[in-house]
Formats: sequence, C-alpha cells, structure tokens
Amino acid sequence: VVKGRFAPKNFEWILRRYISDYVICPGCKSPDTILMKENRLFFLRCEKCGSGRSVAPIKAGFVARVGRRNTGT
Repeated sequence: VVKGRFAPKNFEWILRRYISDYVICPGCKSPDTILMKENRLFFLRCEKCGSGRSVAPIKAGFVARVGRRNTGT
C-alpha cells in the first residue's frame, strides 16, 4: 500500500490517517473493527459496540516522490 521513500514524520502521518479512517471505531474508539465490502461499498463495523459506517474506498496506495529536486537555475 505504501511505496517509495518517506521521511519518518511523513510516514507516521500517513499511517495515522489510515488508522483513523479504516481501523478505529468513531463511536467507541476501539481498534476491534472489520472492514467489509458490500455492493461496491466499504463498511467499517465495530466488534465491540456494534456500530457501523461507510468508508471511502482505497483507490491507490501512497507513492513517495524520489529523486533530486530541480533547483531552477
């Protein structure tokens, strides 16, 4: 899902964003969830409190830009 080289701060931000969107239950903040696909929609269902919500599909992985920057001179 993650390709390329990342600075530790950037990688941590990407990982935290993924966890908050696709792992942690928004109701009880439990990580005990299941990501399911039903009729072309993705749902996050909590095993602890039983709540569920739809989540955005993961369209593509995160890709880091690697290489030298153009100095413009």
